[in-house]
Amino acid sequence: MKRFLAIFGLVAMIFINTALANFEDVTEEHEHYAAIQWIEGRSIIQGYEDGTFQPDNEVNRAEALKLILLGSEIEVPELTGEEEILYSDVALDDWFAPYIYKATELEIIEGYEDGTFLPAQTVNLAETLKMIALARDIEPEAPESDPYEDVLTTDWFAPYVAYCQERNFIQAQIDGYLHPELEVNRGDLAEIIYRFMFTETYELDEFSLSTNWPELQSQIFDYKIKTPTNWQQIIGDDGTLILWNQDTENGQESWDRTTEGSAVITVRVDLNEELTDSTTYFAATQAGLIGYENLNIVTTTAENDEAYYSMVATYLGEYEGFRDVVIEMGDVFVTIQGTFGTGLLKDQLYEYVEAIEQSIVYSPVPVVEPVEPELIPEEIVAQARENIQVDGQGQAMLDLFEDLELIETDTIGVGTGPVDYYYSEWGNVTLKYERSFDVILDIEEGQTTAF
Repeated sequence: MKRFLAIFGLVAMIFINTALANFEDVTEEHEHYAAIQWIEGRSIIQGYEDGTFQPDNEVNRAEALKLILLGSEIEVPELTGEEEILYSDVALDDWFAPYIYKATELEIIEGYEDGTFLPAQTVNLAETLKMIALARDIEPEAPESDPYEDVLTTDWFAPYVAYCQERNFIQAQIDGYLHPELEVNRGDLAEIIYRFMFTETYELDEFSLSTNWPELQSQIFDYKIKTPTNWQQIIGDDGTLILWNQDTENGQESWDRTTEGSAVITVRVDLNEELTDSTTYFAATQAGLIGYENLNIVTTTAENDEAYYSMVATYLGEYEGFRDVVIEMGDVFVTIQGTFGTGLLKDQLYEYVEAIEQSIVYSPVPVVEPVEPELIPEEIVAQARENIQVDGQGQAMLDLFEDLELIETDTIGVGTGPVDYYYSEWGNVTLKYERSFDVILDIEEGQTTAF
């Protein structure tokens, strides 16, 4: 394996957060962490005085409107006091009056038939998507089919939902429904605004689901792969990796059983000790899939010097679907099998499986330098004392002290051979060593030859 898998046409994008805030209740593991950091760094949103962000707090119409206008880079000047506010429940000196005035002027919002705006009323998802689209001069067309089971083409908000769905700005809930009536919280709003801004900043057609997923480095094989924050990880002793989206809605207890809303990724590496070529290997893999009807198989070659090859097999059955990828990476083959349920979430699950599989890149297993245990003088001296008068262990005990200094040699010795006196400042001891029997005769504290 040489480098990343160019066959997928992945573009590595690096973005630098300008935000310096670290909210106590939004850690790096939080699903909206990147979004909140991004828009906070652009002064679109801020936390509370106690250092929290409170992402689960509901957002009212006035708060949402302010964030949407700022996130759309619409200039909102202060009011002069001469403007006419069209709503009976909005005063000129209200903090949110400039945003409501501007949004009304741009026809982003309108009040209710009774002449009110209800700025303190919570905002739901359908309203939020429409306001964001209008603030960015987006006029989506009506969808040809229902975007979700609970969003019909005839719903007034269907065009905005379809537009956001196609670009991965929103996802269905775990039951497969969008629930456009759900009230939006601070974390949700930050995420949606961030995805709009991110795709516009980098001129993307859609927001890549894996953009902010953490990378998991294999500790056995030379690859790393991105994993959704809420998927479980299971790693076998042989290096097999399992990523599991548990279907709690349908009571799924194990990853090896497919249910309507479940998905699982299995990554295995074949070291290819027989050096099988890719054509033969892919043919053998396809032979194992003969029993599947309407199976779609695509084989590709990377356009790079390494000439990586891959095979992608997709299938959608009545009860489950799968997307399998086999990649030749140097002398080995990596197989990534993705299986998902065919309930209301099937399209969304497929996109997640595809995003995970496309995120795999070549990455050498990190070389872990052995950590030398910290030597404690008292323990080393104690070990040496235990070997006093033990023939054949003298030099081994001397080697325990790295700073030994020979301070005297008694050539007459004890009648058997020369005796050396070694001092260790680190251990603050002197060791009396007899050469012929390789033995420590005695140990005294401090630097001395008086034994």
